[in-house]
Amino acid sequence: MEQQKPFWKKSIFIIGMAGLFFLILVIIVVIAVLSTDPLREYESKFLKYAQDCKLTSEERGALDTFAQNKKLQVAKTKEIEMRILADKCAGKVLPEEPSEQPQAHKPESPVPQFPPSASQAPTTPSVEAKLNLQQGLNYAKLKDFDNAINEFTRAIEKSPNYATAYTNRAVAYMQQKKYNKAMDDLKKASEVAPGDPMVYYNFTALYSLQNQIDRSLDSLDRALDLGFKDYDSLRKDPDLNNVRKDPEFRKVLEKYKVFIK
Repeated sequence: MEQQKPFWKKSIFIIGMAGLFFLILVIIVVIAVLSTDPLREYESKFLKYAQDCKLTSEERGALDTFAQNKKLQVAKTKEIEMRILADKCAGKVLPEEPSEQPQAHKPESPVPQFPPSASQAPTTPSVEAKLNLQQGLNYAKLKDFDNAINEFTRAIEKSPNYATAYTNRAVAYMQQKKYNKAMDDLKKASEVAPGDPMVYYNFTALYSLQNQIDRSLDSLDRALDLGFKDYDSLRKDPDLNNVRKDPEFRKVLEKYKVFIK
């Protein structure tokens, strides 16, 4: 005759099974919550859109609409974007060695970059300011110039004599056709870094866009005199189209033994 298990053993078994079932239920709920976390969904969408480090206006609009519908905090979404951009578009952005490259105008990218300038501003920018600059460059690559300008502004607030930040912000303003603001920033950059040829190259582009040819030529002369050597930009930069049509353009180049087709 089969011996029955004591009642207390049956109770332990039942309690154990109930506990296991409850644990499984908790795990399922947690997974469901995580899978529907709006921030995670936003991160997934941004990862999908930023595969080539570019974001179309439609994609930007879709992200903003999603964030508004889900009532996501802007600070949280920007934190997600900058983490992804730092990983995908500029390598890991490390506080010890943030990359820093001033922008210039080249036709192959929306806000291309020059090599680092040899000239230095009177004071060394803080690490935090350099990180803001890098974040601004990441935004500029996505043609998100509003956020790029915000980051460059933060860099300037932390390091008021940061010439590279002024130059980059000027270029972003030029992309938005805010020429007066671009002029103010380039003037400030020329004050804190008077020997930087990139500053005067951007003066050349800005004056050309405004069809102020004489001033554009003077700025070009100054840039070349200071050692500007990105001849491909001189040849192809669309912002130089106006000044490039003037016969004096080639004369200025020839003065420094620069010959372009």
